[in-house]
Amino acid sequence: MKAAALLPLLAGLVLASCTSTSKAPAPRPVVTARPAPAPGPTAANPSATLAPAAPRAGWADAPATPGTWRHTAAGGRSEAIFLSPGGAALARLRCLPDARMIVLLLPPSSAAQPLVTLRTETMTRSLAASSADRALSVTLAPDDPLLDAMAFSRGRFAVEVEGAAPLSLPSWAEVSRVIEDCR
Repeated sequence: MKAAALLPLLAGLVLASCTSTSKAPAPRPVVTARPAPAPGPTAANPSATLAPAAPRAGWADAPATPGTWRHTAAGGRSEAIFLSPGGAALARLRCLPDARMIVLLLPPSSAAQPLVTLRTETMTRSLAASSADRALSVTLAPDDPLLDAMAFSRGRFAVEVEGAAPLSLPSWAEVSRVIEDCR
């Protein structure tokens, strides 16, 4: 026989020797869960056992204050007013172009010398408020980075005043427009 004729026979023998004739491995034992331990003694008054308190939501997780922004421009003044569903002004952002300042006006507070804390995604600042015309006011320069933080704060920013309920206001285009009109 020639070597070329032996080659298929040899290949068949090699393949046959690679085939396993041993039995399949035994299956692994199944691990079962242990039963839960029996409950221990319970308190006589189940309401006496306190559940852990829910964590206080941060300003970004607080529900948005119901209402809407409205923009007005009259007499060279640009103003955004946040109105409650009932029509009450909860916040005003006003550009005073002659004075080159932006004023945030809020309802009066019960605190003697209230601080106004503005919280955004990137910045938080507390500012002393002054009382004027039955409102609190905080004044900012038009180029203050806090204004940009308010305009671009992932959809909302918070306004917290001592002695008043916090506001979670949307950072809609009306806010940006007042800022841009004053620059």
